[in-house]
Amino acid sequence: FKVQRRVPVVLDFASAPSGAALFFAGQWRMDAFVAGSVRQHVVEALVANVFGVFSLPPRAQDPQAAEREFRAFFPRVQGALFTQDLSQASLEENLKASGRLSFYLALGGGALDGVQLLFYRKQSRCMDLLSGHERIRGARYARVVFTRLDLVWVADHPPLAVLRPSVVWIPCSHTPDTTYTGVCDCLLDDKHAVLDRAAAEVYLRRWDDLTQGCAPSLPHAGPHFFLGETLRAHNLTVGWFPAVAGVACCLRGWRCSSPYSRGCSSDGLWRSSELRTHAQGCAELLR
Repeated sequence: FKVQRRVPVVLDFASAPSGAALFFAGQWRMDAFVAGSVRQHVVEALVANVFGVFSLPPRAQDPQAAEREFRAFFPRVQGALFTQDLSQASLEENLKASGRLSFYLALGGGALDGVQLLFYRKQSRCMDLLSGHERIRGARYARVVFTRLDLVWVADHPPLAVLRPSVVWIPCSHTPDTTYTGVCDCLLDDKHAVLDRAAAEVYLRRWDDLTQGCAPSLPHAGPHFFLGETLRAHNLTVGWFPAVAGVACCLRGWRCSSPYSRGCSSDGLWRSSELRTHAQGCAELLR
């Protein structure tokens, strides 16, 4: 089913694009060790300014206290928003504006379940923060990096200078046995991405596509397939770099929705021992 493609809007300024913006969008999950690895190996390695949009569970810590903690841990924060997640009914009310709510519901698939819709909405709100900050600084950012606060990094992020701007760069995670075959069998996922400014308006605006009725529409699509179709609709190429990070074990108080969040590695740090082995192996190859 083909729909009219949304045309991404990128503000133009007299000053040339410069610098890197990194943002988090998701549930508020703070662990000093895990977040410390993000700060050292991503934020500091890329010298990036930081933005974040997080949801807090009902009756969680005060939003102002959470924001103070975030800003204290990441001194380069330029914008942050802590909020409560919308209900399923409120999400559907937002999607009614597209005129395609019934069609979306009929399609089914994990790409449009409540958890994913909340994720897309947070990404879009973070892009709003980014655009507002660009107006203040009088220049667009040259690169935008999206990542998660619950990724454990064991080596520095590749320098942006070696990642061609015209490509959407994603860490290469392999099939479940994590076997490296020499063939590019990387799996597309949405945990981390390096984008140029124009591509960020595609990758991180899937909520806008849905509310405007411009999203690629396929039955029973999962979130990663939906991401891939969105990139293809805008003729964006995906590139891969070694995955030197993996999802942390689901710690007490974290709201983890993935069916793979129940187990942990033997050291209690990683979501699985396979993730640890893969990240550490990639880091060793890069030394």
